[in-house]
Amino acid sequence: MSLLDKSLESAGMDTSIWKVAVLGAIGVILAGMSGFYMESVLDGNSDLVMLSIWSVLFLAIFLIQAFFIKSFKISALIIALEVSAMTTFFLDRFSWGLIIAWLVFLILLIAVMRRGRSEMENQLQVKFSKIEQRVLPSAFTAFAIFICIVAVWVNGTTLTKDRFIKLIGPAQPVMQTLLSRGFSFDMAISKFAELVLETKFKVNVSALPPAAKNLAINQILNQLRTQYGLTFKNSDRFGDVVFNYLMYWFEKVPESIKIGIPFGAAVLIFLTVKSFAFVLRYASTLIAFIIYEILLTSGFARKSLESRSHEVVSL
Repeated sequence: MSLLDKSLESAGMDTSIWKVAVLGAIGVILAGMSGFYMESVLDGNSDLVMLSIWSVLFLAIFLIQAFFIKSFKISALIIALEVSAMTTFFLDRFSWGLIIAWLVFLILLIAVMRRGRSEMENQLQVKFSKIEQRVLPSAFTAFAIFICIVAVWVNGTTLTKDRFIKLIGPAQPVMQTLLSRGFSFDMAISKFAELVLETKFKVNVSALPPAAKNLAINQILNQLRTQYGLTFKNSDRFGDVVFNYLMYWFEKVPESIKIGIPFGAAVLIFLTVKSFAFVLRYASTLIAFIIYEILLTSGFARKSLESRSHEVVSL
């Protein structure tokens, strides 16, 4: 039997179910890890690094699946399992928002997969770059939309004090560079006043008599109260004072504007994720290409020619 004859048996169908199952299982595991770190980031318990790594790996495998899994039904089943794995870690806050996030992500990824497969079927020779251009940009967009829905309508837009402290945590090194290495969001506001005296007014606070030191600190704190309309105790944490200040101004926002805040937050999150996706896409492409070549050279997958005849209608 010739090569062309053998290819006829595999045209449009998957010939090795166990290989398809392996690719599907890897995708489900990577999707689950992406969901785990997404939940951790939204709760303020992790940074974006691990989420970025697992998301890049998941979308790289998703691209590989577009190359090697031919059956639409099997692809749709695997995508459903992947999306389900990613949403598993949000089941403790089950809501219509989570159902919508799952459904929208599922539909978008299936559409992206069909788009990639359609591009492959229209090519005389498989070109990796062409398929990648049809799959990854749209897949990253779908992922960004999923994150928006989960972050705003599932995880909630309520900004608690603890969540706020975790959110501003990454800015602490910046404040230490600008103000002092001893700065911390957990420090007492009176300690912050000491840092202001030392850095801005060049006062050696430790050399002052206790009465003069307390007077100078109270002057700084009273200035903060008067200038920003703050109400706090000298022992309050700096982060708590900042949070209360933000909430003070938020309460003054008209209700008509507050209604649009979730949509504004969703747009902001979407644009932020897309800005990261511009860079991460190339990382996914590189990883996917390496995996693609390894699978071909190792014999796990192969390229072959297929000859198909089809009926046409013409004038």
